[in-house]
Amino acid sequence: MNERVIVGRPGGLDALRIIETSEPQPQPGQVKVRILAAGVAFGDVQLRRGIGVRASAFPLTPGYDFAGVVEQLGKGSTRFALGDQVAGFPVQGGYQRFICLPEAELIPVPQQLAPADVVSVILNYTTAYQMLTRAAKLRPDDTALMHGAAGGVGTAMLQLARLRGVKMYGTASTGKQDVVRRLGGLPIDYTRSDFVQELARLEPNGVNAVFDAVGGPQLFRSYRVLAPGSRLVVFGASSSVQGGGHPLLSLAGTAGRVALLSLRPDGRRVVPYLIGSAQKRQPEHFQQDVAALLALLESGQIEPQIAQILPLREVRQAHALLEASGVTGKIILQP
Repeated sequence: MNERVIVGRPGGLDALRIIETSEPQPQPGQVKVRILAAGVAFGDVQLRRGIGVRASAFPLTPGYDFAGVVEQLGKGSTRFALGDQVAGFPVQGGYQRFICLPEAELIPVPQQLAPADVVSVILNYTTAYQMLTRAAKLRPDDTALMHGAAGGVGTAMLQLARLRGVKMYGTASTGKQDVVRRLGGLPIDYTRSDFVQELARLEPNGVNAVFDAVGGPQLFRSYRVLAPGSRLVVFGASSSVQGGGHPLLSLAGTAGRVALLSLRPDGRRVVPYLIGSAQKRQPEHFQQDVAALLALLESGQIEPQIAQILPLREVRQAHALLEASGVTGKIILQP
């Protein structure tokens, strides 16, 4: 049987249900994968709440990314062999025991790597890597600010920035300052100080990039700490699923602020980044970047920070932890 998470309608944690269905069978050109680790992302929370999703798309199974092993080959599938370790980025469908995908969409993974580490790379590290190198185009000795530096993408960004020689500041709550420092960042405690004032003191000429997944009114403040000619990379709107207000209005507010800031003629740029759009627009870059990151993982140059590994049946707990910003690193579900 295939254990699977279903969201029948947009809603809160109670919208997440576990069902059992028959195992999917691969069609010609597809590969059936037994999922060993599925990542939990803010994008999953937004899917569950129906943010940016048509009503006709429900019921749906969340799950941006996964790591697993090849269980069965469809007719004509020759790229992989049974037992090969692979990873995937389906955007939807990772929260289940088995999944069938076209073989071209799967990523080969070195056999010795742990599935939990691999799945951390697919979404979090690839997001960080592409923002660092392709969106912000940072070079050694540049300076940058990462909001939510103790989260899944944040901890990835700190490690990759250190490897690249970028001086990275990171906002985090009081209890997560040591994590930011250990991973090579310079922590700013947003619960005790104003990051705009802190950076005005530490970097009076401004920083070369800011990475902001919060959105909302904070975007204006992030923009203020940029140096001339620098970039504000907006890669999410977690404010749409946290705090009060209607999430769709909050999301629209973030989009409006991005558009408004983009009109300013001061040489600073606002760069929206969505990994799903980037992967569809330039799949060859996605494959190249994931391969480079898996090589860094294999050589021990990056170390994914795993917050918790929970059984698939505790999916509501996983979403609750993520929404409360109560974790450091990646949350992973195991079917």
